[in-house]
Amino acid sequence: RAISELGEGWSRERVKSFLLTTGQRDAINVAADNLREELHAAEKAKDRLEDYRNQSRASRARPGLPLTYRIIGVAILALGAAGCVYSALNGFTVPAVVSGIAAALGLAVALSLGSTSGPLRDRTVEELSADIDRTEQHLAAAQSAWSSQLASTGLAPALTPDAVVEQLRSLSTLQESLASIDERQARIGRMQDVIDSTRKRLAVVIADLAVPMDTADTASAIERLDALLDGAQQRWAERERIQRDIQALDRQADDLARDLELARGRLAALLASVSTASGDEFRVLYERATRARALRDEIRRNALAIQKLTGVDEPYRQFLARMETTTPEQVSNHLSEVNEELAELEPHLEAVSQQIGGLDRDISSLTSGEDLLEMETRAEGLRQQLRDAHRDWVRTQIALWAINQAISKYETTRQPAVIQSAQSAFSTMTGGSYTTLVSPLGSSELYVRHQEGKDRTIDELSRGTREQLYLAMRLGLIEQYELNAEPLPVVMDDIFVNFDDQRASLTVQALVEFARDRQVIVMTCHERTRELCNSAGARELSLERSLL
Repeated sequence: RAISELGEGWSRERVKSFLLTTGQRDAINVAADNLREELHAAEKAKDRLEDYRNQSRASRARPGLPLTYRIIGVAILALGAAGCVYSALNGFTVPAVVSGIAAALGLAVALSLGSTSGPLRDRTVEELSADIDRTEQHLAAAQSAWSSQLASTGLAPALTPDAVVEQLRSLSTLQESLASIDERQARIGRMQDVIDSTRKRLAVVIADLAVPMDTADTASAIERLDALLDGAQQRWAERERIQRDIQALDRQADDLARDLELARGRLAALLASVSTASGDEFRVLYERATRARALRDEIRRNALAIQKLTGVDEPYRQFLARMETTTPEQVSNHLSEVNEELAELEPHLEAVSQQIGGLDRDISSLTSGEDLLEMETRAEGLRQQLRDAHRDWVRTQIALWAINQAISKYETTRQPAVIQSAQSAFSTMTGGSYTTLVSPLGSSELYVRHQEGKDRTIDELSRGTREQLYLAMRLGLIEQYELNAEPLPVVMDDIFVNFDDQRASLTVQALVEFARDRQVIVMTCHERTRELCNSAGARELSLERSLL
């Protein structure tokens, strides 16, 4: 409908394709302005002619003056005009003004008071009519240019400038509306394509899922697929969480495996340090050590109990000395003899008891019964304590002897590997004077056992023997280290400075044995050491003092 209001020949395609360039718009505006100006000029010329004719009709309605006044008015007009011109040319201002006023009065009389007919009025009408014809010609030319301009742009030539403005405005509005319609139709087409594509994809997805579903209702099918997707995403998230948990457990398992390997390594090192082959053997060793500590505690408690009965210091040492010379068999035999003597003395004791009873009765007559009863009770208690202490002492001595024997055997045969390795070197260094190194069970101290069987602490050794012991321990530590590593050269710097000739010679013999499986470098600046090493077969390398 809006297109039909534009006029004949307008269609949807023409409206969409209609386009004015900037030059065409400017030309239309110029032509419109010219046409408006010519129309205005023609109307103004017609208005002037109409006004003049109305004035003429009005003047004809008033009574006219005689011709003589008209002639006089014309004469005054002529004289006034001549006087005005002459005075102005000669510089006379007042006469020029008076002459001008007189000419104006003459003109007024000639026009107003004269007749409505005459040459002057006819010429005015003719001039106004000619002006109208001229403006109409200009208007016709402007209208022709306007129509030509409209025709060149495809607009109706009969349109006025205002109608053209309105039509251009309508065309712009229609073009915008058609463009919006086309865009919406394009969007509808694209949406339809999306819908068709979605339906095809939906059919493929439903076929892949093998889930019965109504494909006719696309919206409900998509909603159901969305619900299925949410469930699948939740299951996928749960799967990823489980995988993360599995990975975390795998890492924990790896960490535990590494910890287990480290623990096994530490256990192996611990077993090697105590010269045990398995964990069961180590547990047995630990149980024995625990039992030994418990027995030592029991021994200390029994020793305190014995010291309470025998006294401390010298009486206790004398008691132990007597017990050390007594074997368990002798103790057992003596205990049997004591029991036999007790059995033999039992009748005599009964008789004595009867005598004591008689005496008690006699005493009871002499002393208070309560005092006598208290003293008898104390005496019997002391006798019983003496018998109990004797039996405990015998049992304790037997147990102490057995425990000491077991500990001595264990400490001799079950020493750590380092001490066992150092023991041979130390025996060689001391010429066999000290044959055994002992680390007591449950103690960090080290004892050396003389060939006579006496144990000595490190502080009881001489300085030379102590340094031989320290060297032997280092050699034993090196031997144990090389069990799990590549042997390295051993460098020693003047290790014989505190040894006498005998100790130095024996120490060189120990180093010769030690150097059979590794390289030993002995650095010295003493001639005695050089001679000892050369005599043992060492290869000498001398350095000049200037090179040091």
